Amino acid sequence: NSMRDEPINIHNIMGTYGDLRDSRYRGFNQGTAEYVSFVDPDDTVIPGIFDKCVDVLDANPTICGVYTTSNIIKEVDGTDRIVGMIHPYRQWKRSKKPALLEIHQLTVMRRGITIQTFDDEYDNIPRMLPTELWLYWAMAVKAPWFAIDAVGYNWRKTEYGVHNSNTPEILADIKRTYEFIKKSW
Repeated sequence: NSMRDEPINIHNIMGTYGDLRDSRYRGFNQGTAEYVSFVDPDDTVIPGIFDKCVDVLDANPTICGVYTTSNIIKEVDGTDRIVGMIHPYRQWKRSKKPALLEIHQLTVMRRGITIQTFDDEYDNIPRMLPTELWLYWAMAVKAPWFAIDAVGYNWRKTEYGVHNSNTPEILADIKRTYEFIKKSW
């Protein structure tokens, strides 16, 4: 519903249980628009943010994508409330790439570089938790990101989300992701 009036083509993708990488990749391969994004089904976007993102991408043809800040929404006494903000606001420069550690913000990316990164790195990209971190970093190696200092996303943080998972496999993927980042820095 939060995207109903946005200038986008929505493709609902049935997720692959236990493999966010596959779900994202199949989603990014839908349609033909120049730019791609994703929104988890329990999260929402701020009206007009896609226009802002596309304007920045159109004005900066050398960047791989843009990202925004995000509200953290939790249920408090039966009502969704803003309880914080994810503010990963920093520009990525090719010569110095700080890690974009928070991944629950709106990102809008060039389809070509996104698909190429998946094609190049698919077997290396973790299936779950650090999926986007790996993708964003691998894209940053190819072209810079641009941060928009605007709230673009409402992330519903629930007690059952994958961010609460600490299985040995997920912890191994997180360690492998940080090793990849250190190596390519």
